[in-house]
Amino acid sequence: ETRLPPEEHHRRIAEYQQQLAPYMPNPEETHREAEKHIRQTLQPPTAKAIYDKMTLAINHCLTSEILSNKYPAGIASERIV
Repeated sequence: ETRLPPEEHHRRIAEYQQQLAPYMPNPEETHREAEKHIRQTLQPPTAKAIYDKMTLAINHCLTSEILSNKYPAGIASERIV
């Protein structure tokens, strides 16, 4: 049995969480959890660093979309901004 490297393990968890997020009661929180795993893949320099950075960017875009749908008027407190 061959074990996955730790970064691949985190990468797969993050991918699963991002795919699962739209079906969860709180997709924003699910994306935050995925982001934690994506950041773990970026810790050691790997050949897949560009892929991981793109995944993180996509995660941020999806989180932004969730927030814009959640607050369509665009009103945010000064604390958030």
